[in-house]
Amino acid sequence: MTKLITKIKQRGLIGSIKIFYNAIEGRLFDIIHNTDTHQRILLSNLIIKEESKEHGINYDPSPIRPFLKLIKTLRPTSSDVFIDIGSGKGRTLMLASNFNFKTIRGVEFSNFLCKIAINNIHNYSNCKTRSIIEVLNIDALKHNFTDETFIFLFNPFNQEIMKTVISNIVNSYHINHRNIYLIYNNPVHKLLIKKFDFFTKSTNYNLGGREFHVF
Repeated sequence: MTKLITKIKQRGLIGSIKIFYNAIEGRLFDIIHNTDTHQRILLSNLIIKEESKEHGINYDPSPIRPFLKLIKTLRPTSSDVFIDIGSGKGRTLMLASNFNFKTIRGVEFSNFLCKIAINNIHNYSNCKTRSIIEVLNIDALKHNFTDETFIFLFNPFNQEIMKTVISNIVNSYHINHRNIYLIYNNPVHKLLIKKFDFFTKSTNYNLGGREFHVF
């Protein structure tokens, strides 16, 4: 009870209600689609061989309605490529399939979470899309950005890894010039990204009790 009261004080009553709604919606999503996305998993409970594990963050699912609303606002086309860096159990990959991206890609360094994501995508009843959906079991540091235009992050790692990943995104642009949206949920390191002076515009969105920053 003490922890609950503390969280309500931190978020405010309205914010707490929105977070609670997101959690309920996530559970209903899993029940309806026979998927497993809502339960939080501590990084310490995952067996990961990559040295960068110490720089990672616990698995938490992205909120459904805020994510859908934000992507709809950004108006992707069938030529766009969506990628979630730290895609976990694949919830955003399933949700992104509602927008008919050319390709939907997830990068996740936990083999355990990747297997869950693949099973979830298979079971997702609404996953009737022309999009190609890929789940890549690799470290974000080893991913070569090529054609991605919508890059999603839910605070998947600390500042050290973030700096390298953003550098890789910038370098990929010089090889393949394209419009890029960087969507950052819980933007802990947004000031670091701004220091790159690469993105020409940034906008803050508060949706469903969650903060998104779009570069």
